[in-house]
Amino acid sequence: ELGAKVLGEALRRLPMIQVFQHLLTVNRYGWSAAEIDWGIVLIDGREWIVPTWIAPVPARRFRIAATGAGDAPVDSLRLYKSAQQPEGEELRPGKWIVIRRAGAWVARAGLMRTGAWPAMAKRFGFRDWLVYSQRFGLPLPVANYDPETIDDDTIAVAEEVVRKIGSDGGAVMPSSIKLDMFDATRGNSANDKAHGGLIAHCNAEMSKLVNGSTLSNDNAGSGGASYALGEVHAVVRWDNVLFDAELVQEGLRNQVSAPFMRFNALGGPAPLVKIQVVRDLDPKGRAEIAVQLKNELG
Repeated sequence: ELGAKVLGEALRRLPMIQVFQHLLTVNRYGWSAAEIDWGIVLIDGREWIVPTWIAPVPARRFRIAATGAGDAPVDSLRLYKSAQQPEGEELRPGKWIVIRRAGAWVARAGLMRTGAWPAMAKRFGFRDWLVYSQRFGLPLPVANYDPETIDDDTIAVAEEVVRKIGSDGGAVMPSSIKLDMFDATRGNSANDKAHGGLIAHCNAEMSKLVNGSTLSNDNAGSGGASYALGEVHAVVRWDNVLFDAELVQEGLRNQVSAPFMRFNALGGPAPLVKIQVVRDLDPKGRAEIAVQLKNELG
């Protein structure tokens, strides 16, 4: 209890929300790490060794040991500090909070690795769609003439008419020239379906990858879906939130609380930093829960 009280007081002095946000990038990269600065702080009349700062360190500052040469276990994270030591330095125990995402290899555990292909396809698909719209999305003016009765000057006038139609929106032309305007291809074309379908498919795949579901984001491809199915998918997303909280809690307990207890010669289990997450409920739902707790559970 004493350790929990002192550690809680120390952590309340730090920007822990920023630390949590950084640690949750574990889903993106497969790992996340923050460096701990330990110092001596006076709390309740006694000097304690506590974290005085926790610095988020970007994922690009790390290397993954691939060969297991020297003192670097295979698939372990190492801190990259200089080009003279490209394999990086070992992370000192008690100095780091390191969270790894579940997976066979840390280099393959991040969602960004799986999401690279759909993200690239979506970007290229949208780019191609812009090119297609620029080339074929505008009405096409076509001037018709009879080559046997019209001279070169009239042809030049026809060409000028087409240019002015495209830039000015209108033009004056002789009655001997016939101008037709072909509408741009509408939304049912094969090209439109190809580009839009590719982007929609990539969005759906990335939604499944990140949230584990799609109806918590959109239901355009499900015929409108239903409220019940939307709730099921929202539960999947909520489970991911709870798992993220548990992952951060476990990392803090093993890599902050446990060293804190050892550094200060305290006995007992390491205190748990509890992250409270509450699911959103509408006022009616909250009232119904309160009534059930009171009437049925006392």
